Amino acid sequence: MSFLNSSSLTSSITLPTSVQNNWAAVGLAFLSAGAVFGVSRTFISSSRSTYIINSSGERLPHADEDTRFSRFSHGKELGDRLVKELGPIYTFQSGTLRELVLTQPEDIKVYYRDALGKDESKAHIKSLAISFGDYMRRFLSQSVGFKFGNDWKRIRDAVDPHFIRKMALDAVPNMKIDYDSWMKALRGNAAAVAKGSSPNDPFEIEAVAATKELPFKAIAKSIYGETLNDKWYERLWELHMIHERVMANAIGNKNATKAWYRFFPTQANKDLRAFKNGYKAFNFEIVAESEKLGYDTVAVRMYGSVADGLISEDEFNQTLDEILFANIDVTSVAQAWFLLDIGKYPDIQERLRAEVASVDEYDPKAVADYLSSTTNLMHLVHSESARLHPILWYNIPEVISVEKNIGGYHIPRGTSVCISTYHVNTNPAIWGSDSTSFRPERFKEISSSQYRHAFWRYGLGPRQCLGKNFAPLIVKLVALKVLKTHRIETVTDVDFDRMQFTVTPKAALRFTPLRMSFLS
Repeated sequence: MSFLNSSSLTSSITLPTSVQNNWAAVGLAFLSAGAVFGVSRTFISSSRSTYIINSSGERLPHADEDTRFSRFSHGKELGDRLVKELGPIYTFQSGTLRELVLTQPEDIKVYYRDALGKDESKAHIKSLAISFGDYMRRFLSQSVGFKFGNDWKRIRDAVDPHFIRKMALDAVPNMKIDYDSWMKALRGNAAAVAKGSSPNDPFEIEAVAATKELPFKAIAKSIYGETLNDKWYERLWELHMIHERVMANAIGNKNATKAWYRFFPTQANKDLRAFKNGYKAFNFEIVAESEKLGYDTVAVRMYGSVADGLISEDEFNQTLDEILFANIDVTSVAQAWFLLDIGKYPDIQERLRAEVASVDEYDPKAVADYLSSTTNLMHLVHSESARLHPILWYNIPEVISVEKNIGGYHIPRGTSVCISTYHVNTNPAIWGSDSTSFRPERFKEISSSQYRHAFWRYGLGPRQCLGKNFAPLIVKLVALKVLKTHRIETVTDVDFDRMQFTVTPKAALRFTPLRMSFLS
């Protein structure tokens, strides 16, 4: 999802002539916008002028620079510099807000205490207007990922039964069919460059281009089931293209962060309306079609919660948006990093190939058992890849509802807090002196309880991502298919695509077909 490569995202707005000539309308728009935005800020105390102090009255180190965009495009460099200059706990600016940044597991443990809040007054708050502005609030504020307290629990109660581990494993046979087709067609991908005319010759392709659409199709089929034929899928993919533009504006359009922006007829606002209306209609129609055909799909069962008054229609649509559209980059990027790591370490690749050679890919149970194992080499390599390549350099901030003492500092109620994910994931006290090296066996040397607050993958604390049961299966299944049929090499230096919201690699893979008896 690109958000920094369009001049339209950061250019100033030219008001339509009709608006320029109607200053009363403009004034009303700004007054209304102020009212909308003001409500969202009343709780927040971490303004530019607010200082955090310890018991001795010393101020917490602060970087007085706006990191709202640089934390995504250059987050590792930013984090490395600030940890070196300011230490393991510090604050920086996000627009006009001062945000606390944590890098130490012991501080994160304190931060997440009571994050859900059995007493709702202690629950962390996720406010899109605070973190990203009004456009994102209009876009996804009703999704479960941006709810808190009792609302979060209410929606999760309605949604969780449809995304449990067993349902993810049940989806593996259908995913395998799509992945078989993907592997056979990969050489003919428009982004692939053949290194010879024979089908046995290698070909090269950018890692992200190779895996982009796979997770979207797999998750879409899990949600919409047998109803999702080619016609429905084409319509869904068209919505995805609009969604990419909307998300790009939500993340990278500085003007769109302002509440007044909603009142002007910009293309960004038109795209937002087109997506929301289009996806609402899509879900309504495909649920009706599924019921007509007698298909008991996840979407049908989830929509039952709307009919029963447990969740609203906006919560239904935006939560499905979060699961399907908003997470397409997350899973495809994780897949790309996984393949690049396998291609970078040929000795690990050969050990993995020997392991997958013993898996009968025509036995659904054998495949599901292998992909869900937490002790085999595939799982260790996947975990190490996820540890060293967090999907975001800084997670989405949450606002604490009660005062806390973190790292010796008094953190006032209303402070916005985020985590420097790479520095948590490579903390030497947990991961050892070689914490920045790729060594999958480390996951056999320490227990999950030891790294509970030092491994940011599907989130930390009690609010784990809904896709945590699906994503590992999707990523591992790609590797299994590739290793069964091809040798892969990472053939270029690995860099980052600075134009993306997620930590997206820029590197090419070479696929060389294998000529081995077990492939027959």
